[in-house]
Amino acid sequence: MSDILTAIGLMSGTSLDGVDAAVLRTDGERVVEAGPALHFPYTPGVKASIQRAIRAALEGREGATEVGQAAVDVTDAHVAAVEGLIQRENLQRSSIDVIGFHGQTILHRPARSSGVQGRTWQIGDGAQLAAQ
Repeated sequence: MSDILTAIGLMSGTSLDGVDAAVLRTDGERVVEAGPALHFPYTPGVKASIQRAIRAALEGREGATEVGQAAVDVTDAHVAAVEGLIQRENLQRSSIDVIGFHGQTILHRPARSSGVQGRTWQIGDGAQLAAQ
């Protein structure tokens, strides 16, 4: 692959501290240039929303309103992180080729033994992030 792409990567961990956003340039196989990285803390409201979704997930309430609301809140926080990174680093929106977004983990149960299926659940709306 010879085209160089500019990517923004987003990471939000189970500590619920916020969103890390970083820029890099890549040919798809290697990092050509590492760019700036910034942290955007979750607001207390977003953190509380995610905590409510985690409780619902642990209780097995997959269709819970709390999960849907947290997905919206997580997506909005990631949109704000992308916008914040673009503004603070004076990037051109048109120069961003791809954004990596995995959402926010609200349930993680690894397989405990061979043959037992594990489970992980991330929330967030990649299509909504892309639309903004």
